[in-house]
Amino acid sequence: MTLGDPFAAPETKKSGFSDYIPAFFQRGSEFRRWVSLITLSTTTVMGIGLLVVGTGLVGSGLAIVASGFDVFDIGLAPDLGTALAVGMVVALIGAFATGFAVEGPVAYKVRQFEAKSWELALAVVPGFFIVRWAAGTLASLAERYLSEFSAAFEVVEAQLIAVGDTALGWPLIVAVLALYLVHEFALARFASLEYQTSGVIYVVWLLAAISAYPLFV
Repeated sequence: MTLGDPFAAPETKKSGFSDYIPAFFQRGSEFRRWVSLITLSTTTVMGIGLLVVGTGLVGSGLAIVASGFDVFDIGLAPDLGTALAVGMVVALIGAFATGFAVEGPVAYKVRQFEAKSWELALAVVPGFFIVRWAAGTLASLAERYLSEFSAAFEVVEAQLIAVGDTALGWPLIVAVLALYLVHEFALARFASLEYQTSGVIYVVWLLAAISAYPLFV
């Protein structure tokens, strides 16, 4: 048996940055799991909301351009020049929002999580509240900075308000029910349904926004 140096200093446990993180927030904790799940779910919901806004703005922009050629009257563009200029700008804004949503956060990322069906369903709820707040804030900015150029730019504010106002309606109900039912009952037999959930929420949200802001009335 080998004896150690009796005069050596006692060994101390090396400490790292993780030692200063509270236990409830360390890797593997229940709190951190919920934070990660809600963060990913919120990102997905915001992406779907952005996609709805983008789609609505592209359609509105094209409608404004068409109204300039007297295809129909939406009562927003006073002349052809304004219709073309404003319509193209609105459509480009919508295209940018749509492209950003599709390339980034719209994919349903919570499928990577090992979570119960009711957890996946409830985790999306905060995202709809955030979208409602964000849409209202952006609508106020649009009213402040775009309305001075042309009345036709009112469609940007109106689309944002429509998406925000409907966020806590049918889109939220459908999202919660669809996530729970798919993961609880259908996923074992129809795995592809998991990838269609975002599309269902998007369609319902888009229809709700169109109903809230009927452009062609």
